[in-house]
Amino acid sequence: MIAISKIRKNQPITDNELYLVSVEDLQKLGIHEKTAYRDLKDDIKTLWQVY
Repeated sequence: MIAISKIRKNQPITDNELYLVSVEDLQKLGIHEKTAYRDLKDDIKTLWQVY
């Protein structure tokens, strides 16, 4: 959801654009730092399996 929120309203979505999600982004939502690192690591593994 954080990556989606970084897309500008009229911006086309392409494979050429990167949308970075940081631990700090997750902490702003109230997620503890350790949990944020764990979640990002798990999400990266999932993305690689799907891709």
